[in-house]
Amino acid sequence: MSDSWNPLLLFALAVVILWFLTPVLFSGLGHIPGPFISKFSNLWKINAAFRGEMPQRNIALHRKYGPLVRMGPNLISVDDPAALSTIYTFKPIWRKV
Repeated sequence: MSDSWNPLLLFALAVVILWFLTPVLFSGLGHIPGPFISKFSNLWKINAAFRGEMPQRNIALHRKYGPLVRMGPNLISVDDPAALSTIYTFKPIWRKV
């Protein structure tokens, strides 16, 4: 009976690995610097927000990585006043999600 579980466990493990690698490989945000864990998960950010440390961490990350910081698998923090007009324009240049 235990031999029949091995393929199922391997399949489940492969699914979990692909689940975490998909944002890293196919997001298009790989060139934006940020904490390593932010490529895979938002959990570090949730933990920082829960502890009330998010503003300080955000400032520290921008000091370390520059005006663009990858904060999650699909999230970027922008610290550039010149980019405001581009990001929040009324022209549909980029799709905001």
